[in-house]
Amino acid sequence: MKPIVLLTWNDSESLSGWVSELECRNMSVTGCRTVGLLVHQNDDVVIVSASHDEKNGNFESPIAIPKIVIDEIRYLEWDEIYPKKEIKK
Repeated sequence: MKPIVLLTWNDSESLSGWVSELECRNMSVTGCRTVGLLVHQNDDVVIVSASHDEKNGNFESPIAIPKIVIDEIRYLEWDEIYPKKEIKK
């Protein structure tokens, strides 16, 4: 089973069309949080996915986030996400 992680990271902001210099100067990065199954990580990137089909090995909606924009990687425990009393078998 793949570990579940919470990534805190910074994404870029963009505007489309013609904009003033003031609008450009007011742009900033956006703080993001992503929770997912850890597919892979190396020195450059962390890849997480929304779902994993363990039978055929496929992943749904993976995202590759450059490590340079990640502030924190927190490994989550299942009990933090789904308290035992809420799990239905």
